[in-house]
Formats: sequence, C-alpha cells, structure tokens
Amino acid sequence: WFFPLLILGLILPGCVTKYESEWAVLDDVRSVDCDRWPTNEEDLRVDQMFIHGGNRPMLLVGAVSRTSEPVTYSVRLDDDGDFDRDDAKKLPLGRYGELLDAITFNGKVMAVVAQNTSKGTTIELRDAVTNVVRHSIVGLGSGVDRGKTFLTKSGFWFVYDDEEGATQIIFVPNTKKAKLTYRTVKGLSIADQPFFFTDPTSSKAFVSFRSDSQKIGNKAQFVIAEVFENGTNKKLGEVDLKIKDNLESWVVARGQGQYLFAFIDGDSLVGDARLRVVGYQPSSTGTLREAFGQEQRLLDVHVSDPIIYQNNNDTKIFLLQWLDAESTVATYDLKGSKLSPRVVSGVFKTGSRIQQVAKLDPDEPFIVVRTKDDLNWNFQLCRMSDL
Repeated sequence: WFFPLLILGLILPGCVTKYESEWAVLDDVRSVDCDRWPTNEEDLRVDQMFIHGGNRPMLLVGAVSRTSEPVTYSVRLDDDGDFDRDDAKKLPLGRYGELLDAITFNGKVMAVVAQNTSKGTTIELRDAVTNVVRHSIVGLGSGVDRGKTFLTKSGFWFVYDDEEGATQIIFVPNTKKAKLTYRTVKGLSIADQPFFFTDPTSSKAFVSFRSDSQKIGNKAQFVIAEVFENGTNKKLGEVDLKIKDNLESWVVARGQGQYLFAFIDGDSLVGDARLRVVGYQPSSTGTLREAFGQEQRLLDVHVSDPIIYQNNNDTKIFLLQWLDAESTVATYDLKGSKLSPRVVSGVFKTGSRIQQVAKLDPDEPFIVVRTKDDLNWNFQLCRMSDL
C-alpha cells in the first residue's frame, strides 16, 4: 500500500510518502507518515500484520522462517503509534501453527493460533509476550481458516471458516480454565463474506451476510441477525441494496443505532462506478427501514473494498484507488446522512491493500497497508493525519 524507503533490517521512523503523482484527476494529495516492518534475514516471508488495540496496543506480525517454521512477532506500540523492531518478541508457533488474530483474555494479550493437523484443529490462545499456551479450544473439526475474535462482557465470539468454506460462529464464556468450552450458533447458513459486530460493554452480538448467492436483476439481499450466547439467533430483517449496475464490493458496520452499508456499485475496473452508503434502522414493526442513501461518483479510477471507520460520532469511509502504477487513499466523511469527499492521502504502488484501520489516537486513525514487492508481501503502519 504505502511505499517509503526500506533499508534491510532497519526501521525508518517517520517515512513519508510524498506527492509525486502524475494523475490529472488529482489536485492535492496529503503526505502520510509510515513505518514499514523490515525484512529479517531469518524470515522467508511475512504473511500478515495487524494491530491489537486496548490500553497497551500491540503489533503482531505473522511470518514463515527460512526453516519453514511459522512464527509470530509481537511488539508494543508507543503513545505515538511507533514501534521498534529490535524490541519484538519472536514466538515460534510449531510446524502447523497459523496466526489468526489476537485478543485480551483474562487480562493478557493472547495470539490466537490455529494448529491444523491430520487429527483435527486446536485453537490456541498464546501469551503474546511469553508464547505460553494459556488456553485451547478443541472439537472444531479440521481446516479452520480465517478466524476472528470479538470480545464481549461475558466472553468472546470466534468466527471462522470450516474445512468446507462455510462460516461458523461459536461463543466462548469467560473462564480461567485451560480448556475452553463453547456453544455453536445454529440455524444460520452463511457462505458469503459475513460481517460481525459486538458491544464489549454488553453481551449483544450481530451478524450481517448476503442471503442471495448472486445478483438477481438489480437485487442484492442481506440478512441481519442477532446471535445469542446460548447458540440461538433472531433474524432482525433483510435489506435489498437495490443495485443500479453491479455490486463489486461491500462492507457493513453498526453504530449509532443503525447499520451502514458502504459498497461499490458499477465496474471500477473500467473507471465508472459509484461509492454508495445506505443506512438502515430498526422500525417499530420489527423490520429494518432505509434511513438514508448517499453516493459519490467514481470516475477514471479503480478501487478496492471500502472500509468504514467509526470514532464516537465521526464516521469516515476509506477507499484505496489506483490508476496506472500509483495508488492513493481517498477519505469520505459521513456527517449525519451526508456523504462528502474529504482528502486524498499518499501515493503508493499499485496492488496495495488496506488491511486494517485502527484507533490508536483519538484524532488520527492508523491504517495497516500491504504491498507486494516481487513475490513477497511488505507491510506498513501509517498515521492518517489531517483528515
């Protein structure tokens, strides 16, 4: 995504992607401060990097060593969101280990690791500093993939893909025991890019997923359901996005009493599409009603998936866009029901992707960006200033 200078084995604090664009469609591009995770001679490749927030935020990096052993690196982020590669803890995961996520459980930051073997899958919660396996989950079958955790007041949810590619949802109650128990949500058939939402101060949890396997006419239907810790669920409603052309990509978020759908309608690969944002609210009849709809035309640019960032009453849409050999990050403000362009930030290599948006600073979000150099992924942590 962002591409500051790299010197092997060193971190260059405050790397800035400067405006060097040749795009005629851009009048102004903001600079972006980025720290890149440096390549280590011991590592064959780096597969992922993400931020685990909280009172003491941490950066976790999943890599494969030159001996083909999966490893995780963990390092604390300071108050400015900076990190020192020399302070990183190296956590070997074993031959079959795969880093999925991180969670704060029983007061400790844990790396969530899948051990997929021929005998089945074990999910481990490993201390992100000492690498000690504190807790484990067994009985989920084999081939667990793309697992994510979501914290609540009474435990956490674990959403993952099983060996057949279907999405499964389990709830794990709080406990200090090493072997964790869980309850599986029944009655939902999820097979296409679900979005999960929780409230860490309560036990409420919700899931949104597409109910039609493909677009039928101009319809793209999504189900929103509340899931409960005992494994049951309640369908809250179904929405139809009323696609004008083609549903290219989408994201769903929950906040301020409504569900926000941000999606690309059209074909950005030919440079003609729209960023549309639609809000839905629960009605007195127990269904979901459309509260507002806004759109912005996207001309002469290709785009990736939109990302919704929420900070109290501040809602922004991040959209990575590219043309020829350059990429930028466009930011849109959603004020009430009005969507408006804000700024365009950074000039990066084509093929970059925004992996994550995180709230490390009350005023300035951070993004994790992935870019490919030859055959290897590179990752950067970037501060989005002056938005």
